[in-house]
Amino acid sequence: MPFLGRSPDIGAISDNSVTSAKIVNATIVEADLADDAVTSAKIADNQIDIARLNVSDGTNGQLLKTNGSGTLSFTDPPSGGTSRSETFFMGLL
Repeated sequence: MPFLGRSPDIGAISDNSVTSAKIVNATIVEADLADDAVTSAKIADNQIDIARLNVSDGTNGQLLKTNGSGTLSFTDPPSGGTSRSETFFMGLL
C-alpha cells in the first residue's frame, strides 16, 4: 500500500523503543526474525546449551572438539601419554 499521509514517520516505531520487557515470553519465533538478525554478540554468555549446538550426540566419555573454524564434533580422548599442544580435562569442575 502506498504512503498516503504527510510524513512517512507518523506511526513508525522509533529505534530501540521495543525492549524485551515489552514482549510477552515465547511470542517471537524464528520466522519473525530477519536473516542474521541475532548475532553471537547479542546472546548472553552461557545461554546456549549442548542441545542447541549443531552437533550430533557423542557417547559417554567423549570430548567436544573444535577445528578452530566453528565446526564442533565429539571425539575420544587420547589414550595414555601426554600432548604438548592440547590440554584435556576429564572430571567435575
